[in-house]
Amino acid sequence: MSSKFFVPVVLTATLVAIGAARAAAASLQRLAPKDQQSLDAVAFAYFQGDSQAVLEVLSPLIASLNDNKFNSFDQALAERNVPAIGKLLADARQAMVQQGLTKQLPKPGPRETMLILQSFGKQLRALLDSTVEASADDIVGLDGFDKALWDLHVRQNRLQTANRFVEYTKQLAKAYPKGLAQRLAEEDRELVLADFDKVIGDINDAVAEAERQEVVLRMKRLSRAREILHRPGLTADRFQAAYVSVIDSRIISDYLANDQQDEPAPRPFDDKLVQEFENDSAAAKSLAGQLATKAQLLYEGLHWWYRGRYGLGPDARGLAKSPAAMRLPAAQLWLSMPAATPNPTNPLAVATAQPAPVYDRRHHYWWAWEDRRVQRYVSINDGVIGPKFTLTPEDNTRFW
Repeated sequence: MSSKFFVPVVLTATLVAIGAARAAAASLQRLAPKDQQSLDAVAFAYFQGDSQAVLEVLSPLIASLNDNKFNSFDQALAERNVPAIGKLLADARQAMVQQGLTKQLPKPGPRETMLILQSFGKQLRALLDSTVEASADDIVGLDGFDKALWDLHVRQNRLQTANRFVEYTKQLAKAYPKGLAQRLAEEDRELVLADFDKVIGDINDAVAEAERQEVVLRMKRLSRAREILHRPGLTADRFQAAYVSVIDSRIISDYLANDQQDEPAPRPFDDKLVQEFENDSAAAKSLAGQLATKAQLLYEGLHWWYRGRYGLGPDARGLAKSPAAMRLPAAQLWLSMPAATPNPTNPLAVATAQPAPVYDRRHHYWWAWEDRRVQRYVSINDGVIGPKFTLTPEDNTRFW
């Protein structure tokens, strides 16, 4: 994520946020021009989704800021529609850790470490306190299961991302100077001295519960699919049920196989429920026949089309995979995907928000990036105005 180039759509989109800061010049007058320039660079990097650039600019500044100047920085960032320093730092480091780029992270000082622990602690508490309703009682039709399964899928990914970052924050807290820790306020001292292994255990429990809820939903959906497949004729519902007979059977079987390896831990399903699943799976597959293969090809094709249309890679402003893809198969599949299915932007309409997809013609932007015809940093005095670019970690989820 350290490329020195900048895609035009992002440039056009970010400048309106920075332009908003000029309307609040009074609050910025106490900041030196050099500080304002640094904040502009942070805003550019944030709206690009360039976590490494955010850290390159912001990390070195933290230790030198007194409380008044720190508050002025936060106020100036807010006027640029950019999160506060603590959240910026935590989100940027979390994105880098998620991509396996921990070694590229600058070493934080004590003040930055505390900001990261404070911000991430709030996010983690909110995540663990949240729940996803996964009851099948009120779901009508096979389509009705999609949102509940999707919400569980997003939750699992956020929990797994948090788990990786807890491991990272554990190392940060361990390196925090003990003398300084004793002088911290009680709440902050608890963050440094927290039982991180217990936190990881809590996250793992939440992941396990989300996985169990997903399997319950899939069992219910498979049972509905079996009923639909008994009907004659080729309908949309029957076609979808044929796909469900394959995908749900495979996912549930894999879950139960892994569950049996985890003995002597309590099993989440009794033998009767497992037997009902096996009966539904065998019957649904038999009723679907060759239709299951055709349905699987269609839905898998739609899956990969969706990835190609709306997915953003971790490098080259979302246009490329990470260098790790040359070594690790998992890195070849890593993408940032929208948490909700986007409504495509009308290419003939005047853009007033972030376009969907972000890159309507990937090859066009990729060629521009390769030819060095788009620069990462430009002067805001050029007067370019455009819609705000709002691709942030909260708007997206990583999956598949």
